Amino acid sequence: MATRIMIGVGNVYWAELLFRHQLDPLQAGCKLPADQWAALWSDLVELIHDGVRRGRIDTIRPEHDPILMGSKPRQDRHGGEVYVYRRAGAPCLGCGAKSSRPGTQDATSIGVLVASAQPAPEDSPL
Repeated sequence: MATRIMIGVGNVYWAELLFRHQLDPLQAGCKLPADQWAALWSDLVELIHDGVRRGRIDTIRPEHDPILMGSKPRQDRHGGEVYVYRRAGAPCLGCGAKSSRPGTQDATSIGVLVASAQPAPEDSPL
């Protein structure tokens, strides 16, 4: 999905929303039905309110909390627990599959894809 379609929400929220809603980053935004846009918006509003309350961006669902899953919390200057942002090559917190960067210029360098969790649409170049 072109960053110009989701402009303004920031790279972290953009990448994480697409993962949380199992959307391929290369999917055309114009092909999303209104109910999917509504679900994305609702989730985004909730995540931003939570981020303001906590003072950091956490996008993982409670069942994927690293401590509950027996892992160490994320340690980097960005803080926050996330599924895909700056995690290319790391195992998916949900299924364990290796994440990768989408292969086009349209994707940001920090957007990543977990193929098993974000299936490509039929018209995707991947």
